[in-house]
Amino acid sequence: DFEAAGKNDLGEFLEMTSRQDRPDPAWNIEVPLGIDAVRVMSIHKAKGLEFPVVILLQYGQKFMPPEFYLDARGETVRVLKLVQATAETDDDLAAVYGEEKDRHAADRMNTLYVALTRAVDELHVVGVRSPVRKSDYPFNLLDGGLPASLGRALPHPPRDEARVEADLTLRFRVGGEVPPDTRPEVDFEGIRRGIYFHDLLAGIDFLGESWEERLGRAIRRKGDGGDPRAEDAARVLARFFRESPLRAYFERRPGREVFNELQVCDRRGELFRLDRVVADPEGVTVLDYKTGDPGDPEIRRIRDAEDRAQLGRYLRLAAEVFPKRPVRGILVYLDRETWEELG
Repeated sequence: DFEAAGKNDLGEFLEMTSRQDRPDPAWNIEVPLGIDAVRVMSIHKAKGLEFPVVILLQYGQKFMPPEFYLDARGETVRVLKLVQATAETDDDLAAVYGEEKDRHAADRMNTLYVALTRAVDELHVVGVRSPVRKSDYPFNLLDGGLPASLGRALPHPPRDEARVEADLTLRFRVGGEVPPDTRPEVDFEGIRRGIYFHDLLAGIDFLGESWEERLGRAIRRKGDGGDPRAEDAARVLARFFRESPLRAYFERRPGREVFNELQVCDRRGELFRLDRVVADPEGVTVLDYKTGDPGDPEIRRIRDAEDRAQLGRYLRLAAEVFPKRPVRGILVYLDRETWEELG
């Protein structure tokens, strides 16, 4: 629409987007109800609607003073220009300032209430705190969880009143800055290659004595024909298992259980997938596969530290799943033909 009006300047576009008097319909993309799609809208537009899953973005909010204050007490109406420092010098002015601040807080609370009651099954609240502009609202309300009374206001409140508080328990991820991306660019081909290796190894429970033949059957079963990735995987894995004592974790042993791609939730509800968990009567070993090699020593050092931290989380989860057995982990670097143990 903007370009159809004969405009194509970025500065004009940004100026138009920042105008407070812009018509809302210009920014709405209506999605037919029958289409399975994500709908993005303001809280105001969501009023009266409900959705199976809602993702709510919350930013720190502070009181935004209006340009003018109206004092309608008594028989006259006064239009006042106030700042907080001025209002604190006079009781009447402080009352006008305080009433407007309370009204603003009530509006914010009503808006938050509407946002929190749109979800039928799942509500995910993503809070973004500004490192510059400090504001406790709405985090001071959400940090302590939600009151049980809110459950009865949801579109489909829990039937069991005793479960209301449990159903409304919020799990908060610890905030912080996003860690810097140590990868100079996204290596999509490397990612696809890593997924291929993981899928291939996930289909192997045991290799046995004729492990090369077993590995070849697993690759053929994947149905890739002459896919160069299949040839690459056959070469890398055969070279690795030929020299590595880790082949012992792919052998059958009395009492041994193997779990490939084991999915485990932590106490916050986050889902993790462990590549291979070998549970023996005397202990549990978690194998975490890694493919590729950045080449740059500094990037490799950073990634290796990230890999150790990730495997450390996996070991803590495995210790909870297998509480009576010692747990250790092994980082398996397939292309490097090396491995690293973590206890």
